[in-house]
Order: sequence, then C-alpha cells, then structure tokens
Amino acid sequence: MNSEHWNKVDELLGAVLELAPEARSTYLADQCGGDVELRVEVEKLVAAHERSGKFIETSAMNVVARAVASDTLRTRMREKIGPYRVISLLGVGGMGEVYLAKDSRLARKVALKILPAPFTFDTDRIRRFEREARAASALNHPNIVTVYDIGEHDGIHYIATDYSEGETLRTRLTRGPMPLAEAVRAAVQMAEALGAAHSAGITHRDIKPENIVLRNDGYVKVLDFGLAKLAKQPVVTGSLSLPPPSQSGIVAGTVKYMSPEQARGDDVDARTDLWSLGVLLYEMVTGQSPFEGKSQASVFDAILNRTPTPVTELNDNLPSNLESIINRALEKDPELRYQSAADMRADLRRLERMSKASSSRLSRTMTRLKGDRRYGIGWRAIAAIGIAVAALVAIFSFLFSKQEEQVQRVVGPDWTSAKSIQLTTGAGPEFYPVLAADEKMFLYASPASGNWDIYWQRMGGKNPVNLTRDSLADDTQPSYSPDGVYIAFRSERTPAGIYVMEATSENVRRLSDTGYNPSWSPDGRELVVGGDPSNSPTIRSLIPSPLWIIDVATVTKRQLTPGDAVQPSWSPNGHRIAYWGLHEGGGRRDIWTIPAHGGPPVAVTDDDALDWNPLWSPDGQYLYFASNRGGSMNFWRVLIDERTGETKGTPESVTTPSVYSHHLSFSRDGKRMAYVQRVETQNLHRIAFDPVKNRTTGEKENIIHGTEYVTEPDVSPAGDWLVYSSQGERQEDIYLIKTDGSARRQLTNDPFNDRSPRWSPDGSRIAFYSDRSGRYEIWLINVDGTGLRQATFTSGSSSVYPVWSPDSSHLVFKQRNELPFIIDANKDWDEQTIQQFHPPVAPSENFWPFSWSSDGSRIAGQMSMGGRNSVVIYNNETKSYETIAPGVRPFWARDNRGVFFNYERGIHYADIETKKTREIVSFPGHEVRSACLSPDGRSLYITLRRTEADIWLLSIEPLAKVNQRP
Repeated sequence: MNSEHWNKVDELLGAVLELAPEARSTYLADQCGGDVELRVEVEKLVAAHERSGKFIETSAMNVVARAVASDTLRTRMREKIGPYRVISLLGVGGMGEVYLAKDSRLARKVALKILPAPFTFDTDRIRRFEREARAASALNHPNIVTVYDIGEHDGIHYIATDYSEGETLRTRLTRGPMPLAEAVRAAVQMAEALGAAHSAGITHRDIKPENIVLRNDGYVKVLDFGLAKLAKQPVVTGSLSLPPPSQSGIVAGTVKYMSPEQARGDDVDARTDLWSLGVLLYEMVTGQSPFEGKSQASVFDAILNRTPTPVTELNDNLPSNLESIINRALEKDPELRYQSAADMRADLRRLERMSKASSSRLSRTMTRLKGDRRYGIGWRAIAAIGIAVAALVAIFSFLFSKQEEQVQRVVGPDWTSAKSIQLTTGAGPEFYPVLAADEKMFLYASPASGNWDIYWQRMGGKNPVNLTRDSLADDTQPSYSPDGVYIAFRSERTPAGIYVMEATSENVRRLSDTGYNPSWSPDGRELVVGGDPSNSPTIRSLIPSPLWIIDVATVTKRQLTPGDAVQPSWSPNGHRIAYWGLHEGGGRRDIWTIPAHGGPPVAVTDDDALDWNPLWSPDGQYLYFASNRGGSMNFWRVLIDERTGETKGTPESVTTPSVYSHHLSFSRDGKRMAYVQRVETQNLHRIAFDPVKNRTTGEKENIIHGTEYVTEPDVSPAGDWLVYSSQGERQEDIYLIKTDGSARRQLTNDPFNDRSPRWSPDGSRIAFYSDRSGRYEIWLINVDGTGLRQATFTSGSSSVYPVWSPDSSHLVFKQRNELPFIIDANKDWDEQTIQQFHPPVAPSENFWPFSWSSDGSRIAGQMSMGGRNSVVIYNNETKSYETIAPGVRPFWARDNRGVFFNYERGIHYADIETKKTREIVSFPGHEVRSACLSPDGRSLYITLRRTEADIWLLSIEPLAKVNQRP
C-alpha cells in the first residue's frame, strides 16, 4: 500500500465516521468505485472504531503505522541504523516511529525517530520530517528536545535526539488531574520552551500531551516540531534553513488542541501555541478537555463557538487567578489572547509564587497543631481548630493576593497595556537612548556618519542633530546630568576616555582616561563608570574592570569595586549603584548592587540566565534589567530596598514587542520607557579563495545562515568539517558541521561555557576552553565526542585560547598578564614540564597567541601597545617579537609568507617580509568577526555579524499626549 493509498484511507475514514451508520455503505460504494481493497480497508477501520470509543483520537495513519512498526521492529533490532543500535520501540505516529537506541560512537542512549517506510518516496513527508529536525536544532533550550543528528541510512530517514527518562503528559493524565503545583510548574516550563521557539521565529503548531515529556528529574521537554512553521518577523535579516512551511488554508495539527484560527485554516502565529498551552493547562487541572465532541466536526464547532466550563466549577479547590490565566489563553480572538509566551509565563510564575506562600503558611499552622498534642487537646478540638485555621488561611491568602496586586499597581507601572512608538528608523544600529528631563527630546548614538556619534532628536521628529560631528573618533554612551545641562559620554578620540560637554555640544573636556557607561549621581557632582562591556567575557575575566567614582569638578577618582563590573546605574536617592559582571573564574554573568560610599556588594540575581543592563526605576523601588530568562532577551524587574540592596521578591517580566531588547531609559515620572529593539546575527559563510594571489574569487556562500550565533570556526585538517562554538547564546557549546552545511552535530551539550575550539593538525582531537571545572581551563575531546579530559589545572587567572603545534604534540595557552605557556598535549598535568615564552622588550606589552605556522618556526598573535592592538609574530628560535600591522586574531597563510587578520570590520593580509598590507574582503553593513582558511587554501570561512537596532518608546499614556507634550 503506497502513501497515496494511505492518505485516501485516512481521508475516507474521517468522512465516513461523520455519517450516520445507515448512510456509510452507500457513501463508500460511491467513493471507492471498483477499488475493493480500499473499501475493505476503510470498513475494517470503521469496525475497529465501533469497538473502541476512543479510537477516533488515533488516525488511520497511526493504526497502520503501528502495524508496520511492529513488523519492522524485529528486523531493525538485529541491525544498526547508521551508528545507532535499536533497543526498543518507544512510540509510533503518522509522522514516524520512535525507538530507544544507543549511539555506538558516544555510548549514550538516544531517541531515534524514523520516517515510516511507505513515506520514503514521499517528497512532502520527507520535507516535513527534515523540517522537524532543522526547526528543533535551530533552538537551544533546556525545555526543548535536543537534536543530535539527522541522516539517511539504506533508505531509512532518521532523526537522533536526546532521550528523556520519564513519561508523556498523555500518560500522566491517564491517572487523573495533576495537583495544582505540579501542573503550574510544568506549564511554566512549557511557556519557557515556547518563548524560546517563538523568539527564534518558530511556531510549533502541534502542542499536545503526546508531545510533552515529563522527565523524572522534574524537567519538561517539548518534542516533535514536525508541523513547525516560520513566523513572520518584523525585521528580516535572514531565515532559518528550513524547507517551505505549510501553506495557509491547510489545517495542520491535532484537532482538540487547535486554536480557532488554526481550525479555520487561517494564517497562524505564536499565539496559536499559547491557545494549545491553555488547553493543556485546562486538562492538567481538571482531567478533561475544554472542547469535547463526538466527531471532528463537533469538536471544531466547540473550538469556534463554545465557551468551556470554568475550571473552578469542575474543581472548586482551584484559585480564581488560574481561571483568569486559562480564560485569557483560550480567548478566541488572538488579539485578546496572551501576546507572548513570556507574558503567560509571568502570570503562571505569580500563581506559583502565591501557591507556595499559601502552602508554606498552612504547613506551619499544621505543624503547630501537631505539637499541641502534648497538652492533651482532643482530636475533635484539633480538627475544629484546623478547619478554622484553614478558613483563615484561605481568607488571608485571598486578601494577600489582592494586596500584592494592589501594591504592584501602585509601586510599579503596568506595562502590559503600554503603547509602542518607534523613535528612530535609520539603517544600522542606534544605541544608548536617553530621555531628556523635559521629555521633548532624547539622545542616542549611531554610526550613520561613518563613525559613532551622539545625536539629539526631538520626540516625534525625524531630523537628528549630530552633537559630536567635529570628532572623527567613536563617541557613544551619552548620559544627561540630572539638571539636563551636561552630557557625559565615552569617546575614543585621542586621548580616549570619559568626556563631558554642555548639552549644546560646547566646551568638551576629558574627565578620565578610563571607564565606560557613565552614570550621574543624583546631585550631579559625581559620575560612576565601569569596564568595557564590549570586551568578550574571556578578556574581562582576565583583565579586571572595576567601578570608579569620578568627581566632576576636581576630576579625582576612587575605586569602588575590585572585580569585574560594567554598565553601572546610580540609584535615584543616591544610596546604591547597580552593575553587572562576571563571576570569578567563570563566564556566568549576574547583577549586584553596592553602597555608593563603598562596602560589600549584594547579589540581585544568582542563576544561569544571562542578566545585564540594570537600571533603577525613577522612584528607586524597582531595579529593571535585561535577561534571557524568559527565552528571549527582554526586560525584567525586581522589587528592591534601595538602602540595603535586599530584593523583595522574584523577578517579573516587563515584556516589550521585541525579540532582543536592551539599553533602557525612563522618563522622570516612570511612565515612559525608551529602549533598543535589536536584531543581531552572526553566521558562517564560505568564499572561494586563490592561495597564489591571496584574494577571494567569488561571492560568499551560506553554511549556517539565520538566527544563530556562530563564533570562532576552525576547519579540519582534511578540509571536510568545521568546528565552532555558540558563544553568545543561552547555552555555549561546541558543534561540528560539514563544510557543505550538512550533518551538523553537537559535540558538547551542558550548561558550561565551552569556547574557542581548535582542531589538532592530525585531525583526532579538539582543544577548547571551558568553565566546567569551576574556572576556565583548557580541555581536550576526541572528534567522535569521547575522551573528554581536562588538560590544564592552573592557579591564578583563567586559562584560555588553546593553539596547537603543527605536529599536534603541544599546546600554547594564555593567562591574564602572563606570558603564554606551552604544555605537552599528550601528558597528564602532573607529568608536565611547562615552558613559557620569553618576555617582550617592554614588560607591559601583553602577547596573545592565535596561530602556529605549519613549519613550527613562528607563532602569530596580537599585542596591545599604546592602547592599540597590533599583529605580532613570535619567533620560536630567536625568542623575539616583530610587529607587523594594526589588527587582531591573525592566522597563517598556507605558504607561511604572510598572515590574515581582522582590521576595521574586514579581513586583511600582511606580507611578513615587506609588511605591506591590503584588505582581502569586507561586507558593508556587516562586521567580519573571525575567519579560517581551508588546508588547500582554496576556501575562506568567515563569520559575519549584522546588527539592526532602532529606538522605541513604551508609553503608558496615550500616544497623542506623548507627542504633544509641552
């Protein structure tokens, strides 16, 4: 039976079951004509339906697929599918069979999804199957299934994913409704997963209990992106490498969980997934579906036209605010539904927090009652007291929740109904918005003139004024003084540092030779400045970047913090300064506050989320910050005591209509918020190259292109694979991919930061640095993912940037303010005889190695001299250093006669003998970040960064009032 025949069976079965029993025979005779086999097959399935009332929930495709799976399992158990040995059948559906299998290379269990044999010649089914793998692999989130591999073996198409020990939500629901805490905890994680998918432009479209796994460790995993669809994005900078999505007008999904727009076959967006999540939440707490029917048509009618029974009527122990969450998720009009997963997750988290508080109070009460047994209180008395206390607790909880909501309305503005206004529309990025005190104008920084300048623009105007047009250097990070008379800013003019000028751009003067992101004290007498936030976490972990307080009048300064601290924000009453920084020896970033006069810092966040960009609310009662804790980079706030730094609750989301938001600024009354909406990608490309003339010979070709963030690629010695890291994403791991863009697989998959992978010249191992030991050290791993081991166990600062010797026997690595070290790559740490580079002539010059010449004689690196980075060559024989040209991140040409390096957003080439340099390639509107050359010298692999960013305003007041403000 071919796939076309199967589809006809499934179509006829659905139509027949809609008919009255007496009309079915005539209908089948008419539809099947002389195809006796087709009619018999449908009649068998109709008979099976009559024997099982719930059979309608399993399509004919699933029934036949399960039969095929049982027939083929025995065969597949005896053989391997590629590198995977099948262990047992986990499940089967119309789109695939899922097996538990073992990866023979990495000795780990995987879930192996296989396209059913009858579909192996069905182009559309194969395309949907591949779309599932590519959609899931484009995401990187602990609550989303991780795709390890996709491939084809002897005509069998497969996807290998992580195997989660646990049960599906469908299995769990067979035991009845879930306790409220368990259901809300699971829903929060589902919302986080959907938020990550939606921020990447992916709509799942098939959220149902079968696609949710409840792991034994409490984690929830969202599976099966077979119906995934790319959402329309407000700014288009590329697309995920997915096959074309399903066309509008075609109903895709599972009926009970479809949104109204999905059931009608209309275009859908991320809000359809939030409807489905609302259906799941309803089922989890009640044990029944909100939209029931005896046929598909009746279910469609319920979805489109009927309101489900309130959950509080089905279970009177459920709180009313849960009812509100479900009702909003199940709004039939998408405009009235939750607009983002982050919004829904925030409401669920509030519900979870209040449930925990009520549970804790009740637990303490019952503990006291149990203790009263010593005093001879009778059981009836205890029961009576318990009932009374429970009633009081319920009343208190209700009042407490109402009081909490009222406090939030009074203390913190409600941004959920705020209106959006786009303030800038220029090409490229506009950063660092600052609202003026009179709210009639704002400042920002832009590279529109060719270098970064500070611009003044009227609110609602379209003609910005360049305030730093007389400077050809970059001027950024403006900050208005409290009285609006002065503007402090960071400038790269000579000498670089913190400058201040009048708001009219007159009387520019330098205050400090160090510092970034100036923030004024409330009295306008001092500035606090931090380290360079644009430096990589690695550089900042090696070079301290403390906070400094600068007296504006006397230009004297004092150090406030010893460790890493950037983007400071002075609290409105002057008590504390907020900042973010890196933990000692690691890459995790968190937010702290510190007394303005000095003292111990107090943590605001302490989690694995990427938290940064703190800013105090104008009344000092909230600290706002940017974070990816909701799946995308958006704003959060936490209630805080400005005097002590003590937080008074958990962070709550303040979601903007943007995938990536940062750089906050508030109006004085706190009712308007200026911020940056940013879209940034860093993708991997290949360009044909002439190794004789050292020039490119063609246009760039995409290897990885879309919403991903690819860093530091390195090509294998055979020239057929690339290794790279995902530094900058929520989880930083090492990946392998073929140079044609196929067969990508994840080499590491853990919460640690794995960076700067380098392929050994013999092709067997990859060196990288990671904080998996608690601090950054050099690690080695075999190309097949086995043999992970720590290569360095250093003291002092972190060890980073491994570089291989050409014979794969030694490694060079770097520590802060230390000369580079050389170790034997084949010996354990306690067997090492560590070598170190000779010092340069000037001890203050700090050499960072990046590439070892193939003849072993020289090492190319970079050195900071006089505030400028230059390409420098270290001679292994003479132990001397030679400066070649300004630039960073050099790597050797194939003939060792020159080096390529980054300079002014492009790749340049320098001849070692003549020191003549020339640009090899650049792309206007993009920044070339890192590059490597194939072993034959005929392909140049580069990562390109593109940033589009505009300034927007969120306003709680009507837009007309903002635009017409006097």
